[in-house]
Amino acid sequence: MYKPRGRHLPHLLLMSKSHKFLGGHLKKTSPSLPSNSASLNNLNWIETWKALGNKPFNTWYSWNTILPFYMWNIWLTRNHNLFNNKDDHISVDQTLAFANEYSLTIENLTISSTIYLKWEPPTLGFYKLNTDASVKNRQGLGRIWGFFRDHKGNWILGFTRYLPHADAHQAELLAILEGLRIALPRNLTPLEINSDFINAIKMICTNHLGYCNVISKYRDQNTRPSLLNPMEARLCDAGEEAKRTWKWISKSLGINSNNNNIIQTLDNWWKIKANNAVHKLITTITPTLVCWTLWKARCSKKFKNKTISKAWIYNQILFQTKIAIAKRFGKMEDHWGWNIICNISMNYKPRLIRTLVKWNKHGDDLILNTDGSYMMSTRKSGAGGIVRRRNGSMIMAFANPIHFSTNNSSEAEAALFGISWCYDQGLDNFRMQLDSMLTVQMIRGNINIPWNLIKVIAEIQHKVNERGIKVSHCYREGNSVADALAKYGTTLTHNVIFDNENQLPREVRGAYNTDKLDMPSFRFKVTKHSSWHFDPP
Repeated sequence: MYKPRGRHLPHLLLMSKSHKFLGGHLKKTSPSLPSNSASLNNLNWIETWKALGNKPFNTWYSWNTILPFYMWNIWLTRNHNLFNNKDDHISVDQTLAFANEYSLTIENLTISSTIYLKWEPPTLGFYKLNTDASVKNRQGLGRIWGFFRDHKGNWILGFTRYLPHADAHQAELLAILEGLRIALPRNLTPLEINSDFINAIKMICTNHLGYCNVISKYRDQNTRPSLLNPMEARLCDAGEEAKRTWKWISKSLGINSNNNNIIQTLDNWWKIKANNAVHKLITTITPTLVCWTLWKARCSKKFKNKTISKAWIYNQILFQTKIAIAKRFGKMEDHWGWNIICNISMNYKPRLIRTLVKWNKHGDDLILNTDGSYMMSTRKSGAGGIVRRRNGSMIMAFANPIHFSTNNSSEAEAALFGISWCYDQGLDNFRMQLDSMLTVQMIRGNINIPWNLIKVIAEIQHKVNERGIKVSHCYREGNSVADALAKYGTTLTHNVIFDNENQLPREVRGAYNTDKLDMPSFRFKVTKHSSWHFDPP
C-alpha cells in the first residue's frame, strides 16, 4: 500500500521517491545537460529550472518544456497511488510523451500564410445576402440576423429575429431561411448567399440534407414557395388527397384552409381563439394528427405500394382526437362523428364546483399559516407566513426572498422559518397550515422526500415532534394572507418581519381583514365528468 511520508509539496517535489527516480533518469537521458549543472534528484527544481533555462533537452524541445510535465507527472503518480491504494513507479515514458505532444501541437505550430478577407460584392445584377446566428448553449436562447446589398455594396434592408429554443446548427439554417423568405416576395433575385456555416452551404448546394430538409425548397434562388416537390405538396394542401382532408377537418370548425402553404395552414389553426379548453385542445393537436396521418399514407404508398383510402385517413384522425379528449375531459361515444365532436368542443361549458372557503381556526389558540411563491415572469421566489390568535389578531408576519428556489423548496423554507420563529419564542401546541399537500405529506413522512429538501424537512420534523405541533392542509383560498406575503417576498432583497397589522403591505392587508372578519372566499373547481351531455342539432 502506498504510504506517503509527507503531504506537503516541498517533500513531494524535492524528496519523494518519484522525484529522485524521474529526475535521475531525465538527467541521464539528456545529452545536453552540462556535467556541472545541478542534479535533479538533489536540489530544488526551481533552482534547476533557472539553471537550465532554454537549454535543449533533446533535438525536439528544451528543458523549459519538459519541467512542467515533470512536476505534473509526479503529482499524477502520487494521486494514483494514494487514492487507489497502490505503489506503482512513475512512468518516464509518459512524461516524455506529454512533452512531445505539447511540443508538436503548440511550440512548433506556425502560420504558413496570412489570408486577408473582406466582403466581396455579388455579380452584376445579383443581390447578396449575408447571414449569421448566435446561440447561448446553456439556455438555448439565440438570435439570427442578416442584410441585403446590391453589386455596388448599397444597403437594401436588414433583419433580426429572436429564437427562444435553438442550437447553433438550427439557428444558422433558420437565418438563411428567414433571409430567403424576405427576399422572394420582394423580388430580391437572383441572389447570392454568404454564410460562415459550411454545413449549411453543403446542404443547400447538394441533395444531402442531413440536418434540415425544410431548406431544400429554397435551394434554387429563383424558386417560389408554391413550387413544392411531391412529398411536400402532399402535406401542404397541394395534393388532392391532402386538400380534401384539410377541407373536411377545417370546415366543421370554421377555419380557412384555402391556401397552398403548410405554414399558413398551421398558423390559421393555432391562432384561432378557443371558446373553451376542449376547443383549444382540438385546434392544437389536430393539425399534427393530420400531417402525421397523411405522412403514413404517403409512406404506405411509396414503400409498400399500398393505397390508403380516404375513410381510413378520416377514421385515424377522428380516433386519435377522441383518445386525446378522453384523457383530459371524459370518454366520447364511439358513434359520434367529426361534426358532433366539433360542435361539442365549441359549445362545451365546464362543470364547476363552488365551495365557500374560510380561514380555518380548528379550535386552536395559535395558528401559523405559511406559503411559498415562485414567479415565472421574474424567476424569483419568496416565502411568507403569519402567526395569529384564534380571534384573528396578528402576533407576527414575515416575508422573505429566497434565492435559487422552486415552488416546493420555497414552501418548505417558509414552513421552516415560521416554525423556527415560534420555536425560538417558546410557543408550542400550535397548528401550522399549508396549502401544499405535497409539503404536508413530506412533513408527515407519508412520501419520499427529494434529496434537495431532506435537510429542511428533517429540521421541520424535529421541531414538530419536539413541540407537539399539528400540521394540516388548507385550501389556497383559506391561506390568502400567507400567499400574499410570499408574493411580496419575491420583490424584496432581505427578510422582513412585521410586528403589527399596521405594518403589513397594502396588498396583504385586504386578505388579513377578510380573514379577521370571518368572511368566506369562493373556490371553483372544474370536474372531469364521466359522460357528455349534448343534444346534437
